[in-house]
Amino acid sequence: MRVAVLAVVLILAACSSPSKAQSSPQPSAAPTPILVTPSAPAAAAKLTWAAPVRVDHQPQFAGIGLSAVSCPGIHLCVAVGGNVLTSTNPTGGAGAWAATKISGANSLNGVSCPTIHLCVAVDAAGNVLTSSNPTKGAAAWKVTHVDGPAGCPPPTEGLARCFLGGVACPSTILCVAVDQGGNVVISKNPTGGATAWKVTHVAGTALLNGVSCPTPTLCIAVGDNGSVAVSTNPFGGSAAWKVTHLGGGGFLAGVSCPTISLCVAVDDIGNVIIGTAVAIASTNPA
Repeated sequence: MRVAVLAVVLILAACSSPSKAQSSPQPSAAPTPILVTPSAPAAAAKLTWAAPVRVDHQPQFAGIGLSAVSCPGIHLCVAVGGNVLTSTNPTGGAGAWAATKISGANSLNGVSCPTIHLCVAVDAAGNVLTSSNPTKGAAAWKVTHVDGPAGCPPPTEGLARCFLGGVACPSTILCVAVDQGGNVVISKNPTGGATAWKVTHVAGTALLNGVSCPTPTLCIAVGDNGSVAVSTNPFGGSAAWKVTHLGGGGFLAGVSCPTISLCVAVDDIGNVIIGTAVAIASTNPA
């Protein structure tokens, strides 16, 4: 049986507006410096951002906020909010995006496309939306209720279980969603219907809103009270998730982990939280 022990070191970096005066820091021991990002090559090009382009504006739909986006390649991006927005030419301007209203979906909060042939989105009513051909309109999307009772209360009635806040699919055979009842909702066959999804409560959390899985064997979820839940076996039940609460007790709104050694989370008061994860022991007993 493989046993992996994961040590997580978390560093809080406050990114306050320059126009605001900062209070004096509390006395604390100086931390040991930790390199969390590699140095960029001297010749690396500076990333340039274009002006915003409103894409959710077609006359038959209201232009409302977009919550998440996933681009499995340069020729496909899928964004979600009230509608599903897709483009095979993301830099092509507003006309390159198509808006699709999915019947049965309610306020889409997250989307993950591990390949161009699978996109998985989640909503505020405990539904998972899946598509193997996301640019082909509403008929190409399947809505499956996987979390909470049927007819979940709308998000305006409070932070309830079945409000799925985010989803991460590191591969086509593993998707991990999180809800605002402190649960992870997991599937090894995301297109397999309701019975293919398993709801597991993560002890020590009341609300989870974001999740990232750099590999199928490492997932990190974040939520309220500075909670960070880490698992090297996401399908292993509640005991497979280890929870750490960061100082400050803020609401962690999202997280992205490009590798197993770096995670970046953000909170609701302008902070960025950097986490480094190092496997310190790994054994294969005979």
